[in-house]
Amino acid sequence: SYIFFPTKNVTIPEFNVIVDSKTYKTKPIKITVTKPKESKNSDFKMKLSVNKTNAFIGEPIIFKIKFFQKEDTTPQSIEIQKPNFNDFLTKQISKKEYSKNGFNITEYSFLLIPQKAGNYKIGPILAKVGYLSKNTPFNDPFFNLVTASLKYTNIFSNELNLTVKAIPQNAIFGDFKAFIKADKTITNSNEPVKVNLIIKGCGDFYDLPDFKLNLSDATVYENSPQIKTYIQNNKLCGIYNKEFTILSNHNIEIDPITIKTFDGNNTKII
Repeated sequence: SYIFFPTKNVTIPEFNVIVDSKTYKTKPIKITVTKPKESKNSDFKMKLSVNKTNAFIGEPIIFKIKFFQKEDTTPQSIEIQKPNFNDFLTKQISKKEYSKNGFNITEYSFLLIPQKAGNYKIGPILAKVGYLSKNTPFNDPFFNLVTASLKYTNIFSNELNLTVKAIPQNAIFGDFKAFIKADKTITNSNEPVKVNLIIKGCGDFYDLPDFKLNLSDATVYENSPQIKTYIQNNKLCGIYNKEFTILSNHNIEIDPITIKTFDGNNTKII
């Protein structure tokens, strides 16, 4: 026995079964998938929301799932389907539980970063609410032979439409400031110098390139960049820090590092 959840029309093909050298064939089964409607259950409901329905490639979107449960209900199981986030980088931000207007609410927040232009639909997604169902083979309570199983109710969310627009080629979405600093500018021959590239601001930190210091006649060692991000005013903000160690036996000059950015209105070089 198999259980599966089709997301589009599908045909289970015929199968061959060989018994005593004789082949038997199963019949194919066509399954038609219809678009579910948002559930209007009075005890449970689920809502999807975003802080914006139009965004650029790389522009972070805050996506939320809110599951509402009447305060006097006691289900044994709640299983929420994971949304389909194709063409988005995703990261769960938080999970909150609180009560409001007679409902216990569980709120999941995600960060979505679009990677491709186009029109997208998120949802409806499914939540399965399970209640314990007891069945006894006899009406007489003397026979304490009880079997228990979960019976599920399906709760469907609403559907969201998103439009993702392209940005200028080779640009990174966001508003950043960048600077480079060295721990010393006067040193002895082949004495290590620590250099840090630091980028601050708000935008698509996860699409920043792996920056290099191309120095001739010098040895350069580099660490992996350290990226710390946080959500501020529904924006992804943070600090990018990459450290280099340089060894040289003569004077060197580090050329400026440039980044092409787009803030939703203007393109600039920082």
